Amino acid sequence: MASQSKIGVSTGFFNFADLDDFIQGVKEFDVDYIEFKADPPCFFPLNLDDKKIELIKNKLSSCGIKPIVHSTIYDVNLASLNPTIREASVKTTLDCLQLAKRLGAEILVIHGGNLPSNYSLKFMEEAKSNLILSLEELIQVADKEEITIGLENHAKGFNIGMIKNVEDHLFFLKKINSRFLKAVFDIGHANLYGVSIEDYTRKIKDFLVEIHLHNNEGKKDNHWPLDQGNIDVEGFLELIDELDISVPLILEMISLKDYEKSLSFLRKKDLIKV
Repeated sequence: MASQSKIGVSTGFFNFADLDDFIQGVKEFDVDYIEFKADPPCFFPLNLDDKKIELIKNKLSSCGIKPIVHSTIYDVNLASLNPTIREASVKTTLDCLQLAKRLGAEILVIHGGNLPSNYSLKFMEEAKSNLILSLEELIQVADKEEITIGLENHAKGFNIGMIKNVEDHLFFLKKINSRFLKAVFDIGHANLYGVSIEDYTRKIKDFLVEIHLHNNEGKKDNHWPLDQGNIDVEGFLELIDELDISVPLILEMISLKDYEKSLSFLRKKDLIKV
């Protein structure tokens, strides 16, 4: 059975692509969303004047595509133990929130930050407290601007992420307890931690605002097409249909060819509406 959710693609691995060319290429895929990752050089708040924003909005409108903004990833750490870095990370994220507002996006995706791996785990509570402080500051503005912040679970990496499992995810969502803070569930990232994707989905479903789809073998954050790797994507989409979850499904792959391949897989399996 085809999912009721709308489908989209991310610019995440296209930092140096021409946005007009990317949007035009995506138009042929007949998707509902483009998620723009706000990192330099081509889609960064400080590099986008009102004229450029208006051009992007008009292009999206002509293609029938809605925008989502993914806040800056690189050099940002909302849980940083260094107050200067944490405050700069909040400011950068707020710049992205205003960019989302200007673009007409309703969702801003963020990462929760990390604790550097050479720190003792006894500092984890301080890092968590810093992330809570950052989220509280962000939500004050999100509430005013009516932008929903989607807190995403981390990929497993060198440093220790704040959100490694559904319990971590729910902790921050419930601590902030705001209708403008929701969950973005990345199934590829969850797979790297070896957690049950079904269990994660069932527990997080009431907080979901978006889902990220890509595949891997549980060892590296490959962002492979959906028909590669060991994640049962077909089973996952059947699960969200069973649970009546209807949120944007955003594909995160490294090439337009991989997007085309993944969309073809979904349509052949009748997992999304054509």
